[in-house]
Amino acid sequence: MALSDTWLRKVNGKPRDRVLEKSDRDGMGVRISTKSKVKFQFRYRYIGKACRIDLGSYPATTLKEARELTLSYRKKLENGLNPKQVKQDKIQKNREAITVDKLFYLWYEAYCKNNIKHPENFRRCYEIHVSSTLGDQIFNYVTLFEWLTLFEQLARKYTTATTHSLAIVKSMTKWGYKRQLIQNKDPLDISPKHDLKMKSNARDRILTDNELKLFFSGLQNSRSNVQIKILLQLLLHFACRGAELRFAKKSHFDLKNKVWVVPPENHKIGHLTNKSIKRAIIDEAIPLLEFAFSLTDSEYAFSLGERPISKSTLAIQPSFIRKVCNRLGTPMEHWTIHDLRRTARTRLSKLTSSNIAEKILGHTLPGIQGVYDQYDYLEEQQIAYKAWWKEVDKIVGYKATNL
Repeated sequence: MALSDTWLRKVNGKPRDRVLEKSDRDGMGVRISTKSKVKFQFRYRYIGKACRIDLGSYPATTLKEARELTLSYRKKLENGLNPKQVKQDKIQKNREAITVDKLFYLWYEAYCKNNIKHPENFRRCYEIHVSSTLGDQIFNYVTLFEWLTLFEQLARKYTTATTHSLAIVKSMTKWGYKRQLIQNKDPLDISPKHDLKMKSNARDRILTDNELKLFFSGLQNSRSNVQIKILLQLLLHFACRGAELRFAKKSHFDLKNKVWVVPPENHKIGHLTNKSIKRAIIDEAIPLLEFAFSLTDSEYAFSLGERPISKSTLAIQPSFIRKVCNRLGTPMEHWTIHDLRRTARTRLSKLTSSNIAEKILGHTLPGIQGVYDQYDYLEEQQIAYKAWWKEVDKIVGYKATNL
């Protein structure tokens, strides 16, 4: 007589004087120990030898699941495979299976370190927001529901961290899937907009004419280090990224030929292009650079001691300037260091062509033009930078270099 759920519930948990075995069908049966542990088993013959394997314990494994597993093993047997070996191989594969953490660190060493400028930021983001929740789980067994739960909870608190964390997980998933390290690629189906209801947080903040006046007023009245003051003014002038000036060495500035060379290791896409960025230096900017160089014995153009000015030191300067403005009775809205770059790029649109403005920013020219046009536009940059310097002086109402 076949097994039933009613009979299994009846015998489960009741101690016995002796072991009981009862058959079901297709070679499957159940073995009940004296301690009333109910275990499903599959009996078969392989190469003339009687064999049996455990299918699971009741009620963790249901009668339906045990029967389905039996049919699966019978199919393997018909194909000449030993079900016991199939089971052992699966257990071994699970033991060696790649966890979420393991996939991340494989991706981090092979891809991230070689293609991302500051890979340690990616590692820190992952370890804080992903690893602590799903890191020790086998990647292939993590469900889409679990991924969505993680990112939905994260999105309620931290928009930027969620964006970065999801990008990291998607990138390592693509990398692992292409190399057949994993078969599950559920994270690629997650949409920040539709699934997480996240809105783009792209900034469009630029400083108005009046805010540029407040910026220079704040600089003049600030107690900040003079080098930092010069650095901030040159960030606005060159329309460069903060790191490009922070890590600039005095040797990168050729004041005689009026060229600043940003080596590949100092700019965002340098690790991909392996090319330097060349920016023109106008006469008006040379006194500021020479003054900055005279303030430090370091090889770096802008430093505190022997080390370049840190990212955190630079990032906090807008807050200091706003406090000065508030103290002077001229409040200023929140702004960031990168807003200086966006402000300069926006103003350059009416002072020069788009190509020159993009070269000044250090961007590659679009499409096929970026492949064939390798001209550095230094003469044209000179003209644009002079016009931008003149525009700032006009807005501020005095020589902006008077710090």
